[in-house]
Amino acid sequence: MLLTKSETFLSEMSKLFYSNQTNGGSLYITMKRIDNSKKPTPNPRRKQSKKVSKNNKSYPTKSIDQPSESSTSSNVPKEYYCLIRVHDNKRKISTIVSSKDVNKFQQVTYMV
Repeated sequence: MLLTKSETFLSEMSKLFYSNQTNGGSLYITMKRIDNSKKPTPNPRRKQSKKVSKNNKSYPTKSIDQPSESSTSSNVPKEYYCLIRVHDNKRKISTIVSSKDVNKFQQVTYMV
């Protein structure tokens, strides 16, 4: 996969579009929101209580761990980006666009 700048991405996308239009084929566009974090954060684990014997009528319950205070107290707003991928059966290209510029980028993309 080739990660390019926005201007290069648009020119390569138009080349892919016209080549697939003349030769017959499909062009797939994918947009995905990403954040600026380096590591993925795992989902909280579930605690399972021990099974109770058949004679006792109480049933096991599941509880979810509460998130730590450090993760909930961070009031720093995250800046999100948009990963845009275009591929046909032969080539793949992608670019990353800021969340502020996604609407402008979509309008330019629809002009192609």
